[in-house]
Amino acid sequence: MSTTGWIHTEGMYNISMLKNSNRKNLKGQPKIHIREDQYASFYTQPTACTTSIEEHKEFRMLALFYSPQLLQELTPYFPELKSIIGSGLTTMITRKPFWIPFTSKEIINQILNYPHSESTRQFYFDLKIRELLYQILESSFNRKATDLYFTPWEVSKIHKAKDILKEHIAKKPPSIRELSKLVALNEYKLKRGFHQYFNAGIAQWVQEHKMQHSRELILNTNRPIKEIGALVGYPLTTNFITAFRKHFGMTPGELRRK
Repeated sequence: MSTTGWIHTEGMYNISMLKNSNRKNLKGQPKIHIREDQYASFYTQPTACTTSIEEHKEFRMLALFYSPQLLQELTPYFPELKSIIGSGLTTMITRKPFWIPFTSKEIINQILNYPHSESTRQFYFDLKIRELLYQILESSFNRKATDLYFTPWEVSKIHKAKDILKEHIAKKPPSIRELSKLVALNEYKLKRGFHQYFNAGIAQWVQEHKMQHSRELILNTNRPIKEIGALVGYPLTTNFITAFRKHFGMTPGELRRK
């Protein structure tokens, strides 16, 4: 399904895909394919824009706008912005879609699940949206010089490893040695590549996705907390509750009662 519209205001736009994918076409730019768990940022003048998503599939995304005035305040820290603001051109800030770091995912969750009183809502959102902007710019303009080069074949193997781990969210995942054999990529390149492309170590990535999966089950099903804990690899409910509280700042029961 495609929709064609118009971006009316100059500024920076950030799109984070939380579920499903999104193909966006800005006039004069190559089509951007933002997959699930990826984000893309671009700066543009008013322009035509086409967005395509798969029909009959649920999708979730967070779209944010940052004004030129706000970005101007940040030019002392990110001088690359000077040549972008007011250039009259559409510029990809991220050059290509990036995988959402876990630190950014946590900020997105905090934005979408506002935990405070109505009186502080605007102040809270302003802080969190600026915090997310900082992380976007830091990732975009300060890519590490120590990043390794991976061939397209190696990149495909790293993505295959992620897919295998995703299939094991509700059960014990393979060890790094086993995963390395499954995708036919040595352990060193697998670990370095995984961190480079997905902004997290393998164990951290698995833990994050277990917690996110358990959160979805708590919010969207009536399954007992004990059963949900077991489904994400915690046979002892107390251990699951402790891990969940450490990750989200509340127990599974508190989340379900909200």
